[in-house]
Amino acid sequence: MNKEDSKRELTDQELDALKASSYMTEEEIRGCYEHFVNSDDGDGKLTKDEFHNFAKKVFKNKNIDRAKTDEIFSTFDTNNDGMVTFREFILVAIAISNDDLNVMLTHAFHMLDTSGDGFLTLDEFKDFMKKI
Repeated sequence: MNKEDSKRELTDQELDALKASSYMTEEEIRGCYEHFVNSDDGDGKLTKDEFHNFAKKVFKNKNIDRAKTDEIFSTFDTNNDGMVTFREFILVAIAISNDDLNVMLTHAFHMLDTSGDGFLTLDEFKDFMKKI
């Protein structure tokens, strides 16, 4: 993801995935997204330090424990590159939701279909496999 992508709008698919996999309202999700993009340094990814500051904003707890945010960060950093993208954030939210398998897979498919054409290409699948 480049600098331009970090300030992009929240897509309908991302919004739908988060609404379906959480108890957050659309307004809360949009607020969370705004905190996310305003917490990074313009590259569309959060480092552990940026994630800690993001968590303090989202959870409205200035004294949130650093060890806890590091633990949460590790869960969201699905490709272990030391950074968390908003897409990783969404995929973990879907994975830990209580939705049925079909709903989770549908939302996950839309997150992996980066071209948005309704098909997973070999390159999109390879990109996903590299990340996990």
